[in-house]
Amino acid sequence: MTTQPLPVYPPLDGTVLLSDLPDFNLQHNPTLPAFVYSSIPNSITQISFLEYARACHRVAHVVRPNRAGPEGEIVALIANTDTILYQALVAGMVRAGVVPFPISPRNSPEAVVSMLQKISCHRVLTTRASLSPLLAGITSLAPTDFPFSVEEIPTLAQCYPYLGRETYNDTFVPYPVLQEPRGMDDVILYIHSSGSTGFPKPIPQTNTTVLHWYSLECITDFRSPTLRTAVMHLPPFHTMGILTQLYIPLASVSSISVYPPTSFTDHTKAPVLPTSDNIIEHSKNTRANAAIVVPTFIEIWSSQPESVEWLKTLQFIAFGGGPLSLKVGDALARTGIDIRPIYGGTEFGPTTTIIGGITEEKARKLEDWSWMRFSNRVKVRWIPQKDGNFECQFLSTKTHQVSVENLSDCKGYATSDIWEPHPTREGLWRITG
Repeated sequence: MTTQPLPVYPPLDGTVLLSDLPDFNLQHNPTLPAFVYSSIPNSITQISFLEYARACHRVAHVVRPNRAGPEGEIVALIANTDTILYQALVAGMVRAGVVPFPISPRNSPEAVVSMLQKISCHRVLTTRASLSPLLAGITSLAPTDFPFSVEEIPTLAQCYPYLGRETYNDTFVPYPVLQEPRGMDDVILYIHSSGSTGFPKPIPQTNTTVLHWYSLECITDFRSPTLRTAVMHLPPFHTMGILTQLYIPLASVSSISVYPPTSFTDHTKAPVLPTSDNIIEHSKNTRANAAIVVPTFIEIWSSQPESVEWLKTLQFIAFGGGPLSLKVGDALARTGIDIRPIYGGTEFGPTTTIIGGITEEKARKLEDWSWMRFSNRVKVRWIPQKDGNFECQFLSTKTHQVSVENLSDCKGYATSDIWEPHPTREGLWRITG
């Protein structure tokens, strides 16, 4: 059995930006796996960083041939496709100097048209086979003075012609390099908010905010050559999908477990639909030793003895996107399962630590699973509430620039989320509402 070389991690000082990360890993980490999946039991397919970077170049060739047209064109991505293709599309568009806007296909046509108009986006990449009703709705609702084009995304065969087997000697045409680097304040990506209060809003991500996001412990904690994290069920267009499926591989050179792709030469087959059972099945088949999920799955697994036994084999199980029942979390922690909550938002990024790195964190007790520690890179302002709890606000600093600023007295973001401090352990906080 051959041993893999140790990863060379990209610097986080701004000399290597998101657009450069695929090429950095192509040069320094070509043989290491970025994505891992299993199509049949006892068989693992690895997409190396060489293959992933080349897929990004092939995307760039399709989306913006020869770097023609304006720099920084915003292009919406409303696609129902596999993770390895989706995240090649996002990274490849950034590589091409295009600004990708991943949009959830679960949005209503009204919400999509609203977002496209807000940022003057006149180009949509999509999968017509599965999203024709949504596309028809968008087309019928768009004003006549707001023209936009709809194009099919490239196929897996176009982007990964040697799927899981690509080597240096295979045919490859590099995409032209950017002559003048984009500025740190240039928008390079949009992600939309959840839309829990009205239509979702497009949130701009600049080179600075993206760099700050993947410099936080929520991403850098994955800089471990022995870690493989199951993130297959997370939607690739969601903030958690971008963090775990794009930034963790590219910026922390850490492999992630995903579902096997379903369509090679077209987009007629829908991606694998996540279930509590197939997450475990594919995690085991790809030898994942950590997982990041939404709390619903942990609640389901907690009542299944076999699933609890699987959770015990993981280095940790992290969750985000909602609360986990204290009763369930306490019961699992008592069995020795290491549960890690994540807190973040599209407006300010992933602000808590996951694995540690802080001395105090190393002595973390399993029963403290519901408490979180914020990164030293973020500046939190705690606003006292009448009940003894505090509202969490993030202030913009040189190491953490928030994407949306809504404070009146300084630059920063008020989350409206209420927290309580740990009664005895300084620096640990728990969200209460």
